[in-house]
Amino acid sequence: MSNQGPEKTPIFITFEKGSGLMVTHDDTEYLVAEVLPQEQHDLGRRMIPAIDDAGHPIMGSDDGANPVRATARRFLRNVGVVPDGASMQQLAEAIQAPPLLFASSDYELFITDSRVVIVGREVQRDGTRIVGQIRFPWIVSVKSRPKQGFWNDAEIVIQAMEPYDRDGFPKREIGRFEHHFTFVFHKSVKTGDLAAAIVRRASRYVAAQPGVPASPELEALQHAQTLPDPRKGEYAEHWSMVFCDVPEGHFGTDDDAKDPTWHVANT
Repeated sequence: MSNQGPEKTPIFITFEKGSGLMVTHDDTEYLVAEVLPQEQHDLGRRMIPAIDDAGHPIMGSDDGANPVRATARRFLRNVGVVPDGASMQQLAEAIQAPPLLFASSDYELFITDSRVVIVGREVQRDGTRIVGQIRFPWIVSVKSRPKQGFWNDAEIVIQAMEPYDRDGFPKREIGRFEHHFTFVFHKSVKTGDLAAAIVRRASRYVAAQPGVPASPELEALQHAQTLPDPRKGEYAEHWSMVFCDVPEGHFGTDDDAKDPTWHVANT
């Protein structure tokens, strides 16, 4: 990709520590980073994908041979905080209006058989691209809506959860982060179809993992259809039947991580 023309600088928004229930990059797992081609980030393949010289993800054995590609105009990462014993208001704010941690423009998505890989199309001056990934076992839900007028873009929102447990003063802090990964598309993109494709691939991958209980609901998700368009200002939503917390899971035959704890949705 050419690097000519004015540089487009990504927007990183970080809230200061101590500002209530807002999250910083120091608090949560890094799921987005600047990466040079052909180099693995220090955080390893579990968290950050590697890319080739063309900006395509370097595939693993569990990625399959036919990724679905889509171009996103914007990528936003919002992270809400739900402390142990959270009030209903705190819970609602974390889920419905989580603070913005990161926002940037112009991304390519690669939906493989095991993850959604996010690659910035812009090459930075130092040769890096912004890359990230959402592994399928982490997905709690996939929401979508088509373009619905000036204020409501064509979007897909993927939700995930990450526990936290830190020593702090005056007391230990325990709870979870609510991750919302929002992808904004051109109005011509059929976001409902794309969301259903993510759900089918994700549920098939999860169903094949050791320790995941079979169920009619999980089987049905493997054949998920496009949901009807939602009402204006709302989303159509596919809920995962089984998921694990970020950053758990086994990813590849050489992954020696401990077995994940699977959360099974009530049916």
